[in-house]
Amino acid sequence: MKRFAAIELAIAIVIQVTFEVSIFRRSSLDLGFWFRAVFTIGFIAVLLRADRWKWLTPALGILIGLNFGLAVGDRFGLLGHHGSPGVSWGDFGHFVAYTRQVNSFLPASFAPFLAVAASPSR
Repeated sequence: MKRFAAIELAIAIVIQVTFEVSIFRRSSLDLGFWFRAVFTIGFIAVLLRADRWKWLTPALGILIGLNFGLAVGDRFGLLGHHGSPGVSWGDFGHFVAYTRQVNSFLPASFAPFLAVAASPSR
């Protein structure tokens, strides 16, 4: 692994572990915690063993791709309807409302455009 990339990855891991420790102190160990823990442990393994375990980097790439795919699927209702367990948006209308909330410093009329820009085209 290139030295600069290894340093960046180490810094990101320290930040992530610090975040997880702060969350751990305030809440229970939900599914999201374990999901993030698997990724964090995987990236620690990449940092320490990428030169020996050649399969690890592509495997993490596939997991990250699946993670992005799940987020996009949630925007289009593929994971269930709004309000179901594990579903954040459930449909594109709720995603536009979330986009409006996150970008509240912009006029509300920008939200539909930003929501479409944040979603890959089919």
